[in-house]
Amino acid sequence: MQFATSWEKEGYQKGLREGRREGVFEVALQALQSGVPIEQVAQFSGLSLDELKRASRGK
Repeated sequence: MQFATSWEKEGYQKGLREGRREGVFEVALQALQSGVPIEQVAQFSGLSLDELKRASRGK
C-alpha cells in the first residue's frame, strides 16, 4: 500500500505545481493586458520574456 500512497503524493504535488504555474500565467497575462511592461511582468512572475510573448499571442 505504501507504493500507491507514494504515487498518489507525487501526483498531488505535480497537480499543485501545475496549478500554481497556471495561476502565475493568468495573473501575468492580466498584468500585460493592463499595460504593465513585459519586462516587469517577467521580473515579478519569474516567467521568461519568451514564455510571456508566446502566452500573450495565444490569448
